Amino acid sequence: YDIAWYPSEGSLTPAQFSHDFGASYRFPTGKLIASLDVKNVFNTALYDNFGVQKPGRGVYFKLNYTIGKF
Repeated sequence: YDIAWYPSEGSLTPAQFSHDFGASYRFPTGKLIASLDVKNVFNTALYDNFGVQKPGRGVYFKLNYTIGKF
């Protein structure tokens, strides 16, 4: 068993831009907060430092409810 790392001229990750969007709304009672986040809005191809492609667009919804004040 042998591991060999060979130099590669084409191993550079190209410049890439990810656009994210997020918004939150606090309801008038102050106990409930609704949040919406969109990651990679334009669904562009993104890669990590090892050249592995990252997931595409993601949409996340979150509800926070405050039970009591500490």
